[in-house]
Amino acid sequence: MGIDPSDNTDAKLGIILLKKKNINSNEYLVTLHPLINNADIPLDTKIKELLPFVQQHAAKGDTILGNQLAQLCDNLVILHPNEAKAHAIYADI
Repeated sequence: MGIDPSDNTDAKLGIILLKKKNINSNEYLVTLHPLINNADIPLDTKIKELLPFVQQHAAKGDTILGNQLAQLCDNLVILHPNEAKAHAIYADI
Protein backbone atom coordinates (compact mmCIF):
# COMPACT_ATOMS: atom_id res chain seq x y z
CA MET A 1 0.00 0.00 0.00
CA GLY A 2 1.20 3.55 -0.58
CA ILE A 3 1.61 6.07 -3.29
CA ASP A 4 2.27 4.63 -6.73
CA PRO A 5 4.64 7.04 -8.48
CA SER A 6 3.49 5.95 -11.90
CA ASP A 7 -0.08 7.11 -11.18
CA ASN A 8 0.54 10.14 -8.98
CA THR A 9 2.03 13.44 -10.11
CA ASP A 10 2.81 14.49 -6.54
CA ALA A 11 4.67 11.26 -5.93
CA LYS A 12 6.69 11.77 -9.11
CA LEU A 13 7.65 15.24 -7.89
CA GLY A 14 8.69 13.76 -4.57
CA ILE A 15 10.93 11.17 -6.20
CA ILE A 16 12.56 13.83 -8.38
CA LEU A 17 13.25 16.01 -5.36
CA LEU A 18 14.59 13.10 -3.33
CA LYS A 19 17.04 12.22 -6.08
CA LYS A 20 18.58 15.69 -5.92
CA LYS A 21 21.77 15.75 -3.91
CA ASN A 22 21.13 19.04 -2.16
CA ILE A 23 17.54 18.58 -1.06
CA ASN A 24 16.68 20.51 2.07
CA SER A 25 14.02 19.81 4.65
CA ASN A 26 11.70 22.48 3.24
CA GLU A 27 11.65 20.81 -0.18
CA TYR A 28 11.20 17.37 1.38
CA LEU A 29 8.26 18.50 3.51
CA VAL A 30 6.44 19.64 0.36
CA THR A 31 6.63 16.07 -0.89
CA LEU A 32 4.95 14.79 2.30
CA HIS A 33 1.56 16.39 1.60
CA PRO A 34 0.26 13.44 -0.49
CA LEU A 35 1.44 11.02 2.22
CA ILE A 36 -0.18 12.97 5.05
CA ASN A 37 -3.44 13.47 3.14
CA ASN A 38 -3.78 9.80 2.14
CA ALA A 39 -6.29 8.09 4.44
CA ASP A 40 -5.02 4.65 3.39
CA ILE A 41 -1.58 5.20 4.90
CA PRO A 42 -1.33 4.31 8.61
CA LEU A 43 -0.84 7.14 11.09
CA ASP A 44 2.34 5.57 12.48
CA THR A 45 3.96 5.71 9.03
CA LYS A 46 3.13 9.39 8.75
CA ILE A 47 4.51 10.14 12.21
CA LYS A 48 7.76 8.29 11.41
CA GLU A 49 8.25 10.63 8.44
CA LEU A 50 7.43 13.77 10.43
CA LEU A 51 9.27 13.03 13.68
CA PRO A 52 12.84 13.87 12.54
CA PHE A 53 11.62 17.27 11.35
CA VAL A 54 9.74 17.92 14.59
CA GLN A 55 12.95 17.12 16.48
CA GLN A 56 14.94 19.39 14.17
CA HIS A 57 12.42 22.17 14.72
CA ALA A 58 12.66 21.73 18.50
CA ALA A 59 16.46 21.94 18.37
CA LYS A 60 16.75 24.90 15.98
CA GLY A 61 13.46 26.81 16.29
CA ASP A 62 13.28 27.35 12.52
CA THR A 63 10.04 29.28 11.92
CA ILE A 64 9.75 28.28 8.25
CA LEU A 65 10.09 24.62 9.19
CA GLY A 66 7.61 25.16 12.01
CA ASN A 67 5.04 26.69 9.67
CA GLN A 68 5.36 23.82 7.21
CA LEU A 69 5.06 21.28 10.00
CA ALA A 70 2.00 23.08 11.35
CA GLN A 71 0.29 22.79 7.95
CA LEU A 72 1.11 19.09 7.71
CA CYS A 73 0.04 18.38 11.28
CA ASP A 74 -3.16 20.35 10.83
CA ASN A 75 -4.05 18.04 7.96
CA LEU A 76 -2.96 15.04 10.03
CA VAL A 77 -5.35 15.97 12.85
CA ILE A 78 -8.19 16.61 10.40
CA LEU A 79 -7.68 13.18 8.84
CA HIS A 80 -7.14 11.38 12.18
CA PRO A 81 -9.25 13.40 14.66
CA ASN A 82 -9.66 10.57 17.19
CA GLU A 83 -5.98 9.58 17.32
CA ALA A 84 -4.02 10.91 20.29
CA LYS A 85 -0.73 10.50 18.41
CA ALA A 86 -1.86 12.96 15.73
CA HIS A 87 -2.70 15.57 18.35
CA ALA A 88 0.50 14.89 20.29
CA ILE A 89 2.85 15.46 17.35
CA TYR A 90 0.93 18.62 16.48
CA ALA A 91 1.34 19.84 20.07
CA ASP A 92 5.07 19.12 19.88
CA ILE A 93 5.54 21.71 17.16
